[in-house]
Amino acid sequence: MMVLAGYLLLALLAMLQVLATGRLVRTTGDRSIIVGSCILFFWTFAGAWFFIGDSATGFEGYRIGLGYYYLMEKMFPFEMDRNYLVSLVLYGTFMAGLFLGLFLTTRRMQPPSRPWTLRLDPLPLSLAGVILLVASVLFVLPQLREAMDSGASFYTVLRASHGPWYALHSVANELAAFSILMAQVMVLTRPRQVVSGPGSVLARWSVPALVVVLCLYLSLIGDRHSLLTMAIVAGLLLWSMTGKQVVRRGLPLFALLAVALLLGGQLRAFGTQELRTLEPQERIDEGPFVLPEIAHVPRRPEGPVRKAANVLLSNEMFAAHFSMYGILRNSVPPEPFISMRYLWASAAPAFVRGERPSSAYDLYARGAHLQEGQGYTIHHAAGWYLNAGFAGPLLGGLLLGLVWGGVVRLRNRTDKYHPVLGVLPFLFVAFLPQVLRNGPEAYRTLLVEGLLLPVLILLLTSAYRRRGRTPDIP
Repeated sequence: MMVLAGYLLLALLAMLQVLATGRLVRTTGDRSIIVGSCILFFWTFAGAWFFIGDSATGFEGYRIGLGYYYLMEKMFPFEMDRNYLVSLVLYGTFMAGLFLGLFLTTRRMQPPSRPWTLRLDPLPLSLAGVILLVASVLFVLPQLREAMDSGASFYTVLRASHGPWYALHSVANELAAFSILMAQVMVLTRPRQVVSGPGSVLARWSVPALVVVLCLYLSLIGDRHSLLTMAIVAGLLLWSMTGKQVVRRGLPLFALLAVALLLGGQLRAFGTQELRTLEPQERIDEGPFVLPEIAHVPRRPEGPVRKAANVLLSNEMFAAHFSMYGILRNSVPPEPFISMRYLWASAAPAFVRGERPSSAYDLYARGAHLQEGQGYTIHHAAGWYLNAGFAGPLLGGLLLGLVWGGVVRLRNRTDKYHPVLGVLPFLFVAFLPQVLRNGPEAYRTLLVEGLLLPVLILLLTSAYRRRGRTPDIP
């Protein structure tokens, strides 16, 4: 009965989401909303479709490549019970609030009378990307040397790093990926009549080479996050500017990015010594799972088909999704405005705030008795629940929808402000995964790293003009 109720609820929520998405796209003319809606579904409900059936069959999903079972041992057992159904309802209220916010801010919008386009010189963008890549390496050069000397993986050593230099390294990676991929999109979409002269020839050859260097670097250090985020921005921009030609023009670029993302996931586990010899070390046999419910499940997928399916069925569908269930299962009490206090303290200098207060994630980790040092995630809706109880997911979704609708409206007013503001909806959608995998504290990252800094780069590079060229920005 629980299984049937769960699937009926999921089907209802999926149908409503599809209808709301279609209505918004017709109203605004912004197709990036489709991609944003898919991201919302993936991080909120996709895992539920697999888990409900998997739990009903006694956790036999490993046969099709599911690999989320280790989370049950490190976090808490996942069961198809009343708490899980309530968590789905709360996620539904979050989605309802989000789409309500979108409808409220875009209800009087009309699709743009003429297609929005953006013409920027790829050379200053690529130069900015090179500078940021070099800065990224310099910020963590001691850690990279440590990995080389110890034979550990770059990813492991970097993830263990803390402090301002690692934070700057992460931001530099994002902005370098943004600058270089934006330059590549400009090369792919430039009108034929302006592709002339030595500068244009240089851009046609140097920018793709930079994309390859970017992919190799981010794959080696295991930073798939920066690559995925900015690949979404580049894809949405290319789709917006080329329409049906997006596949023909962008296929080589996105094939390269897909390979880099898959390679980055595999290279995370390789130490620098293994990379030199191309001989993987033997993995420690951890034995069967301790939980009786999953004792029959192998810890690692067996066979090429299951291994390939395991890569496609990402555990990203599950880690944040189960946070709401963990809060309800362990009766973690809400703490009003815990995220607001954290945001306020993080904006103040250290000598003023003293010790930084706990975040919604910290409250969740303590209350659900999670193992320390594992790097779990909390869904955005669950973070809002810990701030405001059962009303939190609705309020949090409403606020997120209002912000999203606001940047969509700005795109239709680029003629009044500046053409580069038209990329704001793409940036918002690309940073949705980061927002959904964090509590309300994610707004600082969204507004500064996700929107402000990329737009600032575009404004600075758009001011550049080569002698004798007509302006690229209409």
